Amino acid sequence: MKKLVIALALGMFSLPILAQEHARNHDEVVSPEARSKQMVEKMTKHLNLSEEQAKALQPLLLDFHKNESQSREDRRKRLEALKADLAEILDEEQMKKFESKMKHRRKRMHKSRKHQEAEREAPEVEEE
Repeated sequence: MKKLVIALALGMFSLPILAQEHARNHDEVVSPEARSKQMVEKMTKHLNLSEEQAKALQPLLLDFHKNESQSREDRRKRLEALKADLAEILDEEQMKKFESKMKHRRKRMHKSRKHQEAEREAPEVEEE
């Protein structure tokens, strides 16, 4: 009986450690090649891209992800250039879907950022 209780206690205390390990692995930096390939796959799925469109997107996205460590202003300029290149590759319907998904993503990120700021500003309450 003691062995069972000890085994259960060890199991309960080890679960949070395993969860933290998974979180660390999830946050690892992914190579630009892998990120661009993943993005092309997602765009192909969501925007119904043809094989030629996917092949044309791969080098554009790879170049975009290779230069990510630049300043915010440079990133905005590069993003605008990427959108212009995408407009040449995608048809009107695909471009509308892409813009819609980008707007949705920005809203989600903005909402998440506001939530994080509110958590930081909220005073911590001590329980007695």
